[in-house]
Amino acid sequence: MTDQDLDEGIVSWDYGRPYWIRKKEDDYCAHCEPGTWRCKIHEHRPYVCRAFDCRNDERIWVDFEKMIPSPDL
Repeated sequence: MTDQDLDEGIVSWDYGRPYWIRKKEDDYCAHCEPGTWRCKIHEHRPYVCRAFDCRNDERIWVDFEKMIPSPDL
């Protein structure tokens, strides 16, 4: 990412913590759509998001294969 990428405002980065995407007060990503949990910048998401695999993330899934989401969502 360049400073220009950051300044364009598509991705909301935390300038004080390089390579960290800004989080909202509820500790969710600033680009997470409330209620749907979909990414608002999906087509422009940074590498860290493209590389993330949530299938084994217990914060998201109780059972990915059965498509049972975490009750905490």
